Amino acid sequence: MKILVVTHYYNAHGGGVEIVAGNIIQTLLKKENIDITWIASDVDKPPAVTSSFRSIPMNANNYFENKFGVPYPLWGLRSLSKLFKAVKAADIVHIHDYAYFGNIAAFCAAKFYKKRIVITQHIGYIPYKNPIFRIILSCANRTIGLLMMRTSFKTVFISESVRKYFDMNNAYNTLFISNGVDRSLFYPPHENTRQDIRRKYSLPENDAVFLFAGRFVEKKGLPILKELARIFNNVTWIFVGWGAIDPETWGLKNVRVFRHIDKMKMPDFYRAADLTVLPSVGEGFPLVIQESMSCGTPVIVNREIIDAYPPAENTLFYADHHKINTWENRLKTLLSDAALSPDTRRRVADFAEQHWNWDKCANAYLSLFTQI
Repeated sequence: MKILVVTHYYNAHGGGVEIVAGNIIQTLLKKENIDITWIASDVDKPPAVTSSFRSIPMNANNYFENKFGVPYPLWGLRSLSKLFKAVKAADIVHIHDYAYFGNIAAFCAAKFYKKRIVITQHIGYIPYKNPIFRIILSCANRTIGLLMMRTSFKTVFISESVRKYFDMNNAYNTLFISNGVDRSLFYPPHENTRQDIRRKYSLPENDAVFLFAGRFVEKKGLPILKELARIFNNVTWIFVGWGAIDPETWGLKNVRVFRHIDKMKMPDFYRAADLTVLPSVGEGFPLVIQESMSCGTPVIVNREIIDAYPPAENTLFYADHHKINTWENRLKTLLSDAALSPDTRRRVADFAEQHWNWDKCANAYLSLFTQI
C-alpha cells in the first residue's frame, strides 16, 4: 500500500499538525506492506529515509510565517511538478489540513489522477487579530474547505468542535480519530523526580510553576499570557517554543523562555510544571494537552476546547478566552485550593493513559486505508 502524506512542514518545525503527522507515519511504518512518502516544505530537515519511507522536500517561500507569524509556505513550480509525480505513484493521498497551498495542490493532483483522498482536519476557525486574515480564512473554510472535505473519500476530524464548525456532523464521509501520545516518552514522574528536574533547569523547587508550550504567536493566546504573567508575579512562568512574539521583551522577572527544545527533553518541562496554561483558539484539541496530562500535569484551556473533546470535560480546567478576568479568577482559585494536588495529577495521568496512544490512532488509520 503506497501512501502519500502531505503537510505544510515536517515535524522538525515543531507545530502540532506536523508532529501528529510524523507520529502517525512512524507508527504505521511498523505495520507490514506499508510504503509512505512524505511531502512538505524544505524549511526544516526532513526525517531520515528508510526502506519503506522517503521524503520529498518542496522548495518553499516561508514569508508569511517569518513576517506575520502565519504558517503558510508557498511552493515553487518545480516542486509542484514533483508533487504531481508523487501523487501519480501513490494509492492514497493523505492531506493534513486542507487550507495550505501545497495541500490544495495535492488535492487537485489527486483528483486529476483519480486517487482516493483522506483529509485529516485539525483546525477550524482562527480569530486572527488582523481582519484581512480572518476574512480570507472564513471564506476559504466555507468554499474551498467544504468542497475538498465533501468530495474526499473520508475527512477525519481530531475534535468534535472542528467537525461542528464545518457543519459536517452528519456527513457520511467523516470520521473521528483522536490523536495519540508516545507513552514511552510522556508519562508521570517518579517520586522526587519533579524537584530534580526543577533544580536541573534552575526553577524554584517549592513555588508555583506554570507552563506554556507551543508557538509564540497571537493565536496561541500570548497577549493573555503576558497579562497573566504580570498579574501572577509570584508564579514562575515557563515558555517553551518559538515564534514572532518574544516573552523575554515583556520585562517580567518571573518569565523564563526555552526555545527549540528537543522532543526528548519536552517531558521534563511538563513534569516540572504545576499547571499548563493554554489560552489558544481555533485549534481543535492541541497535542500539548495530551502530552501534559500524560505527564500528570493538569491543563487550563479556553472553553471551546471542552467542546472539542467532551470526554475530558471533568478532567480539564477552563476559562473564557475573551475575558482576562475569568482567567485571573480561575488561576487564583486553582492556586488557593487543592486543585493542583498530587491526587489531581494522578487523575489526569490516568485519564490520558486510558484514552490516548499512537497505536490505537494508527490502527484506526490503517483500518481506513485498508477499507479504501
